[in-house]
Amino acid sequence: METALNFMRKRIASTLLGLAFALPFLNHAWADHLPASDDDHHIEVAYVEFPPYSYTNDQGEADGIYINVTRRILEHTGYHPRFHPLPIARTYLYLKEGKIHLWPGLAEIPSLQGHVLESNINPITTHLNAWFLDGTPTIQSIDDLRGHQVILIAGYTYAGLLYDIRDPKSQINVITTPTHRSALQMLQLGRGDYLLDYVDPVMEVLSENPIPNLKSVRLISQKAAYLVPKQLPNGKDLMEKIEAAYYELGIDQEAKAPDPGLTSDF
Repeated sequence: METALNFMRKRIASTLLGLAFALPFLNHAWADHLPASDDDHHIEVAYVEFPPYSYTNDQGEADGIYINVTRRILEHTGYHPRFHPLPIARTYLYLKEGKIHLWPGLAEIPSLQGHVLESNINPITTHLNAWFLDGTPTIQSIDDLRGHQVILIAGYTYAGLLYDIRDPKSQINVITTPTHRSALQMLQLGRGDYLLDYVDPVMEVLSENPIPNLKSVRLISQKAAYLVPKQLPNGKDLMEKIEAAYYELGIDQEAKAPDPGLTSDF
């Protein structure tokens, strides 16, 4: 009896251990069994949480300016998109490994060069600004952040600038927070000197909760693009169809971002 009981305990413990190991990977299991892009016209599309361009809405569905444009383009070409929210690092990995078909992302990302086909169309342009309160010295570049406390959004690579910012030689004291709203709150409370964040997500938060005497200075602008893994069969054909649909639908002026270089008094 005791032997049988011990055996059952070991089996249960082994099963629970196996589940504990497997659960973190279940959400991404689809990536290991992608259908070929020309099999049933389903396209596996990765997206990152980057409102108002791409995000998961209250219904748990992919939404946003860039997502809606992408959906229209793919449906116009006869494809059926299936959207998957992924962290940015996993998105890069799956592009390199050919485990996703498409990413509506940003152009000219250094770590992806040589691994992807990049579209010639640029549906949106993002603007990275340094945000600060009135009374804080205006800056002109990343170098001017030396010796200051800088708030960053967790998960962002800032077009590759993150590695330079985190380099101890930069002498920048980095503080990370998970959301744009919490980042602005930290800035307002004086927990950082500057916030590095993109214009549109910040403007969306400020539309509901304005911050008096908030200023910003443009640091970089970066164009968006469609990225397809080079490993993907018929990837070039998919890219050609995307670019053709973009012009056929007249989308080229619909998703342009505002272009405030220096803004103040939100």
